[in-house]
Amino acid sequence: MKELEKIYKTIGQRVRSIRKAKNLTLEELSFNINMNYSFLARIETGKTAATIESFMRIAKGLNVDFFALFNNMEIKNDKDIDKKFQQITKKLSTEEKAKVIAVLNLFL
Repeated sequence: MKELEKIYKTIGQRVRSIRKAKNLTLEELSFNINMNYSFLARIETGKTAATIESFMRIAKGLNVDFFALFNNMEIKNDKDIDKKFQQITKKLSTEEKAKVIAVLNLFL
């Protein structure tokens, strides 16, 4: 499985997990956010990519923070955040770190 496909699948699983935890059916969520049922199903199964706008609509429909769709780690305090960030970034090349900084700048 290609890396991008793994990412889509992981995010889709996260969306599905949050949706089920909120006791929403796929039909209810798709109706609430005015998104095609089959498109939302393909997002949840990782079979399609979605735009940031789509993820924002999904997050709003699930009543969660946008970033909750991409992060399933439990954060208890600042030390947890710093530790997790260091664990992730220490594995990255300089080029990959530059990409992470670019993405963070878009969101901050």
